[in-house]
Amino acid sequence: MDDAGNTTVASGQNTPPFLKAKLVQISIKSGSTFKPIMLVQNLTVNISKMIQPFYPISQQEPEFSVGPHIINISMGRVMTLDSSLLNILSEKSSINRFDSSALGKPLELAIQILEPRENDSSVKETYVVQGCRIESYGTSISAGEFVLLENVSMLAKNITKLS
Repeated sequence: MDDAGNTTVASGQNTPPFLKAKLVQISIKSGSTFKPIMLVQNLTVNISKMIQPFYPISQQEPEFSVGPHIINISMGRVMTLDSSLLNILSEKSSINRFDSSALGKPLELAIQILEPRENDSSVKETYVVQGCRIESYGTSISAGEFVLLENVSMLAKNITKLS
């Protein structure tokens, strides 16, 4: 099954390779290695830089002062009966969907982009997220749907790609 993740765009056309479905696996640092803890259906990584304009005396045009970068990560998935994102990320065995003690705890995570295949998945890219802290947790349901979604937002100090 060569086309794992392909969808038909128009009759007789396949999705271009860069649009093929990917799996996103989250791993948590355990000692010197990372152990896989879950797959997520939604992952957003926003990297921004603080830029402050200022106007020197007698100048009409602004100059800019560049500050630190900010990394915001948001991940979501369909909620299951046996676990929640907060419990998985804080490695707790008991299920408490709204455990606020997990907020603000430091984490070292790895984000792995997997290439789906017929019988398995291979790791295509790995990113290490350092100094991660859970900032918020939320659940949502859309009108007329029977699927409960959960989302975790985090701030991180750095994100690097492993070769």
